[in-house]
Amino acid sequence: MMLLATSEGESLDSYVADDFGHAPFFLLVDSETLDYRVIVNEYKDSLSGAGVAVAEAIVSLGNVDAVLTGGIGMHGMDILSEAGIKVSTDEDGTVEDCIRDYLRRRERQAAFESRRRPSNGPAVAPNYLMELRKHPGLQPRVQNAEDEPVQPPGPSHRAEYHVGVGGMRLQESDGEVEIRIVGDYELELVLAG
Repeated sequence: MMLLATSEGESLDSYVADDFGHAPFFLLVDSETLDYRVIVNEYKDSLSGAGVAVAEAIVSLGNVDAVLTGGIGMHGMDILSEAGIKVSTDEDGTVEDCIRDYLRRRERQAAFESRRRPSNGPAVAPNYLMELRKHPGLQPRVQNAEDEPVQPPGPSHRAEYHVGVGGMRLQESDGEVEIRIVGDYELELVLAG
């Protein structure tokens, strides 16, 4: 897997840069060997549009699977997501440490996915749930593992919701949202049309 990290310096022991568009360097790292290539950010001093320009340049590389950064704007995030490049934000520490942490998180996520109970419809792991906002067109329903309705914790909301998943936002939908409780701590979000 090829990972691209925003970097303050030109080595794996450099700190991950906080600002995606204005990072001084990018390290393109092979996650298996930790061999890397340094890319100088020619847009780092741009007054505006640096994030978009950098995201487009990363997409043009054609071999990046994921980007690790301290922070990124929505326009840059959208460009990378549309190209199928995963983005991990709030990274803190050295590039090498962040890469190792990212790989461990991916392994845990893969293990979780393999243990997850199959559902009757498309499901999204709970850590991909980015936001749950009021939105006409989606009906919330919470069920337990036996598909019995359960009362969600907290105050009761009669409003409908807008759901953002993995960086994507569903703008309009006539379907419904099911949140199933699977096991003790796992939630499963099901979008049914």
